[in-house]
Amino acid sequence: MVIKEISLEVPNIKNIIREVETSIAVLSYNKPKPRIVVVPGNFDDLPEEIEGGLYKTTQTAEGTLYYSRDEAPGYQVESGIYQDNDTQNLFKLAYKTIIQAHEESTGEKNLPSYQNSWFYISPPSNDSASFHEHTRFNDTFPYDPTVYTWTYYLQIPDNCVEKEGKLAYLVGKEEHLLDIQLNTLYVFPGSLPHRPNLAPNSTLNRITAAGNIIIAGSEKNFFNLQ
Repeated sequence: MVIKEISLEVPNIKNIIREVETSIAVLSYNKPKPRIVVVPGNFDDLPEEIEGGLYKTTQTAEGTLYYSRDEAPGYQVESGIYQDNDTQNLFKLAYKTIIQAHEESTGEKNLPSYQNSWFYISPPSNDSASFHEHTRFNDTFPYDPTVYTWTYYLQIPDNCVEKEGKLAYLVGKEEHLLDIQLNTLYVFPGSLPHRPNLAPNSTLNRITAAGNIIIAGSEKNFFNLQ
């Protein structure tokens, strides 16, 4: 099992969608820039990945260039800006559902756990999407590895053809595709490379709630149980 699917009905989805689309319309969005680090040393002698979700890309005169893959081409908005009850409830409900499932599956209980969450809005006009992962919990705690990443689709693209609109993910170098559904919480390791496929023929924005969860002291998860 690479992705765990949990049935979850969130109340008042239309209200949440309205809050998200209003914020995009009235606020001035600043797209985060990719993180880039130059590490002294020869390209072939350095690891493919270093802590903080940075990946080796090329040799420069100063050293080896590493960059982040976690930048998103759509709109990624932190959940903390929303103060309405319906939106806050969505993120609390997803968090509680995953923590409860973790405790039931692993037997680990009452460990400190934390969530970093956001909305991702991808309009049909998006022309780029890349595989990325969420190993870094967030910018404040980049070295605390994410145990679970989750996504929950509030609005999915229509008029999709073939691979359009699907959730793609990599197992090794093999690409897999998942048909996304409403009322479903998708949970996977933070280290899983994934990509929301573009949907240029859609008449709707893809609106996704998502989060990273860390569980301090945890030695188990859904995906490493024997």
